[in-house]
Amino acid sequence: MINKRVLAFLKGRSSLDDESHSTKEARALVDELETISGKKITGNMRLVLEKMGEFNLAKKYPTIKDIVILGLRYENKKKLIARAKGRDLVVTHPRRKGHAIRYALSNMQDFETEADVPYDVKPSNETINVNEILKISKFYMDAVGEMLDHKFIEFHHIVIAIELNFKDDYQYFNWSIPSQKNKAKVSNYTLTRYRGVLLTLYPNGRMIMTIRSSKHPFNLFTHDGLMDFYVTCGQIVEHFCRNIGGGELLSADPMEWKVLQIDGAYDIPIKELERAVVEKIPIRKGGGISFKFPGGYLRVKHLNQLYQIYQKRLPYKGKCLRMENRLSFKQPYPSFKDIEYNYSDRNGNGEESRK
Repeated sequence: MINKRVLAFLKGRSSLDDESHSTKEARALVDELETISGKKITGNMRLVLEKMGEFNLAKKYPTIKDIVILGLRYENKKKLIARAKGRDLVVTHPRRKGHAIRYALSNMQDFETEADVPYDVKPSNETINVNEILKISKFYMDAVGEMLDHKFIEFHHIVIAIELNFKDDYQYFNWSIPSQKNKAKVSNYTLTRYRGVLLTLYPNGRMIMTIRSSKHPFNLFTHDGLMDFYVTCGQIVEHFCRNIGGGELLSADPMEWKVLQIDGAYDIPIKELERAVVEKIPIRKGGGISFKFPGGYLRVKHLNQLYQIYQKRLPYKGKCLRMENRLSFKQPYPSFKDIEYNYSDRNGNGEESRK
């Protein structure tokens, strides 16, 4: 007769079906949480988080019962998850499974959820109070303004132009050529789980590099953020040089690379925004604040700049209100150094922020 615990363990494994990801990938997620939190994650807590990571990598969000670990009881798992949540290692999914709460690692918060539940607003015969609407709107704008004062702008969708030291090196790259018209060679390369780069090399030796990092943008105003960017540039150069056996192929230091287009964004977690607004508005009994930005974005285009506000789910921050400024440049193109100092002056950060 099969032991009940063994049977439960086998059921737990089958719940991931054929989409189960290797323990190595889940372990890497928990290792990343250690780096972010600055604290070691060991013992049963690590086992629980790695199992949760396996579900999350398969785009699934387990309940406590779904996380089956041989010899670990329900109450023990519940306590471990509560502790992990207190350390910001775990977050709850916005949708439950029946009455049970579902969970995700805090670096896997870009949930794919069903459409938002519509507002349940009872009809009213009262006259619309325009002043009340304007007052509430002002509370939101004030809260957003105050939060922006304490946040750095971060960068993504970075389009860079760079030249080969020797344009004849074009012939040595064995990349695909999607268009016979311009003969551009293309390589699409994954850098990390949330970052990638598209390299487009032209016969005249010019390369257009598009760094895609919308879910994990770069902060160029802190020492760690700059190092993160340099490491990414190093990965790109290594991938590029690997095609013809190394060598000094590219001109200029990464901070001197010329930028054709770049998106700068402030990401405000919706939960933080709701808390900030609640502190400003006297809530009546039975009332509450819920911020929704359903199905779309606000976009304004002016000259060579695009401004837009939209909602986005990010793996490290959850659901956010993104306020984005897309800049497109003309010759002479600015370098990363120019952009960094320009935004440093706007934010009042400058050199001090990088010490």
